[in-house]
Amino acid sequence: MIKKDNLSVLIVTLFTVMLIVTISGCAKDDGVKTPQITAPINDAVEPTSGNEIIQEVESTISTESSENTPTSPVCGDNNLDEGEECDSDVPTDATCESKGYDTGAVSCASDCTIDFSECITAKIGACTDTDDGMDYAVKGVVTITNDDGSTKKYTDYCRHGSSEGFIFEYYCENDTLASQDYECPKGCNNNGACYP
Repeated sequence: MIKKDNLSVLIVTLFTVMLIVTISGCAKDDGVKTPQITAPINDAVEPTSGNEIIQEVESTISTESSENTPTSPVCGDNNLDEGEECDSDVPTDATCESKGYDTGAVSCASDCTIDFSECITAKIGACTDTDDGMDYAVKGVVTITNDDGSTKKYTDYCRHGSSEGFIFEYYCENDTLASQDYECPKGCNNNGACYP
């Protein structure tokens, strides 16, 4: 980008060259030698055409305009920008319980909105757990049997993204489905259990 000081020098130089050309064109060949008027030109500035100066000025205006244009929020840059509900990490106050669910896990979707799709409402009924509670080294499956005989299964799984290394553990509590986020000391084996 051309600096304003250099632009001023270029404009003065162009004006000087135009002045010399004009005076030279008006000189009469009447036998009397007309002294040529010359003006000092900054040796550090190379001759520049008018088109080049115009292009430099347009480029300067364009660059300054783009520099002053506000940037749009970028989803996925790990910065919570205006208009985003989350960006990789989920705000601590965004929980399934805050939305009226009994349990479940929230996550940050690819469009930087909070995903509550894994939130669930537990129904009172018979509850069984294949790993007999909070056994983080075993992948368990909780089965809820409702009063009408229908069943629903919930399987322990490893978390990913900002919660990498955590296991989401389902268990029974007072015959009701409950859940817990647990950070595995040695990481999660991607099969719904912590490494022993």
